[in-house]
Amino acid sequence: MKVVEKGLGSPECNKLVDAMQGAPFLGGTTPNLGDLSAFGVLRAVQHTPTFEDAVAHSKIKPWFERMEQQVGG
Repeated sequence: MKVVEKGLGSPECNKLVDAMQGAPFLGGTTPNLGDLSAFGVLRAVQHTPTFEDAVAHSKIKPWFERMEQQVGG
């Protein structure tokens, strides 16, 4: 996921969600290293306007919430 000037970028977040092809995670029914890597990036900026922008302008929130349940919130 590349960082862009205005935040993480909703197109990048949507690419992640689209890559899941309807599965709950990139790893299918359980998170894989790709999920954990992307989650780490988002978790690092969770309490910033960057995160709020990414969540508000993409489909990433349900996945992020599932990841929080899997790895701890």
